[in-house]
Amino acid sequence: MTSILINEHYKAIQTTYGMMIVNRHEYGLPWLLEEEGEWVPVEINFLMQFAKGNVLDIGANIGTHSLAFARTAAHVWSFEPQQLTHYTLCANLLLNNIFNVTPLQLALGNSEGLIPMWVPDPTVRNASAGISVGEGQSMVAMKKLDSLGLPQIYFMKIDVEGYEYEVLRGAEATLKGVSFVYIEIHKQELIEPIVQFMSRLEFEGIPSVKTRIVVPLDEEEAGKHLFDVYGYLFVGKHVVLL
Repeated sequence: MTSILINEHYKAIQTTYGMMIVNRHEYGLPWLLEEEGEWVPVEINFLMQFAKGNVLDIGANIGTHSLAFARTAAHVWSFEPQQLTHYTLCANLLLNNIFNVTPLQLALGNSEGLIPMWVPDPTVRNASAGISVGEGQSMVAMKKLDSLGLPQIYFMKIDVEGYEYEVLRGAEATLKGVSFVYIEIHKQELIEPIVQFMSRLEFEGIPSVKTRIVVPLDEEEAGKHLFDVYGYLFVGKHVVLL
């Protein structure tokens, strides 16, 4: 894939989603974007059919899903709490003339205030993916989704590295009007409580995409199995599927 050197720490890569700025020292996501031109294509291609109306991308990282969703959605709100990753998300939106996405540097959960989070050093080998809120050396702002006063949401994607249940608990009022919710469940023990929570809100859960996470090919022990991520699509019972 075409890449352009920006400086000693960042470069731009031509991807399926448009030209994207990435950190040159980060492994995993940037490496795959440069080698393959895309990130989790099975998942993104599956989710594009739901990216209509108002969409939430919770755990947006540098914007692969948001850039894709922006093509078909009326508006996307993208949440990314890591400061430098959020800056990169904003740069990627501007670089591709995307003006129907609102990027927000916020963690979502079931409380409001500040919460610790690890922030990678962009000048050395690092990884922004896989970092959850709740521990780390920096403080980030946290809000309940229900406190934001957003308009009616049609589709919501949640990828928050094990914090998904807390996001849902702070979004109960918002969820009542949502048609489709896709959740990457990062811990097998969270599947049952999340399915039960969503069932109480009259959503039916459908196991959809299982992602096997392995050591990136540019690392030692490349291909070694690390863990599985369970993608569940929750469909509101008011939705009529054709």
